Amino acid sequence: MKFARIQLSRYDIPFVRPFETSTFILRSRTGLILTGEATNGAVGLGEISPLAGFSRETLDECIEAAN
Repeated sequence: MKFARIQLSRYDIPFVRPFETSTFILRSRTGLILTGEATNGAVGLGEISPLAGFSRETLDECIEAAN
Protein backbone atom coordinates (compact mmCIF):
# COMPACT_ATOMS: atom_id res chain seq x y z
CA MET A 1 0.00 0.00 0.00
CA LYS A 2 1.25 3.48 -0.88
CA PHE A 3 0.24 6.68 0.82
CA ALA A 4 -1.15 9.50 -1.27
CA ARG A 5 -1.34 11.91 1.65
CA ILE A 6 -0.19 12.07 5.27
CA GLN A 7 -1.30 14.85 7.59
CA LEU A 8 -0.22 15.72 11.14
CA SER A 9 -2.60 17.77 13.30
CA ARG A 10 -1.42 19.03 16.65
CA TYR A 11 -3.75 19.10 19.67
CA ASP A 12 -3.55 20.41 23.21
CA ILE A 13 -6.33 19.28 25.56
CA PRO A 14 -6.44 20.78 29.07
CA PHE A 15 -7.04 18.42 31.98
CA VAL A 16 -10.05 19.01 34.23
CA ARG A 17 -7.62 18.75 37.16
CA PRO A 18 -3.81 18.95 36.97
CA PHE A 19 -1.96 15.63 36.81
CA GLU A 20 0.56 15.78 39.66
CA THR A 21 3.56 13.58 40.38
CA SER A 22 6.30 14.03 42.95
CA THR A 23 8.46 15.87 40.39
CA PHE A 24 6.13 17.76 38.02
CA ILE A 25 2.59 18.89 37.23
CA LEU A 26 0.91 18.50 33.83
CA ARG A 27 -2.02 20.75 33.01
CA SER A 28 -2.76 19.44 29.52
CA ARG A 29 -2.05 16.62 27.08
CA THR A 30 -0.36 17.57 23.84
CA GLY A 31 0.13 15.37 20.83
CA LEU A 32 -0.46 14.75 17.16
CA ILE A 33 -3.21 13.03 15.23
CA LEU A 34 -1.78 11.31 12.16
CA THR A 35 -4.12 10.85 9.20
CA GLY A 36 -2.92 8.74 6.29
CA GLU A 37 -4.77 8.27 3.02
CA ALA A 38 -3.67 5.47 0.70
CA THR A 39 -3.76 5.65 -3.08
CA ASN A 40 -6.69 3.18 -3.03
CA GLY A 41 -8.76 5.58 -0.84
CA ALA A 42 -8.29 3.75 2.47
CA VAL A 43 -7.86 6.10 5.44
CA GLY A 44 -6.07 5.35 8.69
CA LEU A 45 -5.70 7.34 11.90
CA GLY A 46 -3.01 7.22 14.55
CA GLU A 47 -1.76 9.22 17.48
CA ILE A 48 1.67 10.40 18.58
CA SER A 49 1.57 11.68 22.14
CA PRO A 50 4.64 11.14 24.30
CA LEU A 51 3.86 11.95 27.92
CA ALA A 52 6.29 14.51 29.31
CA GLY A 53 8.19 13.08 32.26
CA PHE A 54 7.50 9.46 31.25
CA SER A 55 8.45 9.14 27.57
CA ARG A 56 12.08 9.13 26.45
CA GLU A 57 11.34 11.36 23.48
CA THR A 58 9.78 14.82 23.38
CA LEU A 59 6.89 15.85 21.16
CA ASP A 60 9.29 17.99 19.10
CA GLU A 61 11.53 14.96 18.50
CA CYS A 62 8.47 12.97 17.40
CA ILE A 63 7.39 15.72 15.01
CA GLU A 64 10.89 15.80 13.50
CA ALA A 65 10.93 12.01 13.08
CA ALA A 66 7.44 12.00 11.54
CA ASN A 67 8.34 14.61 8.91
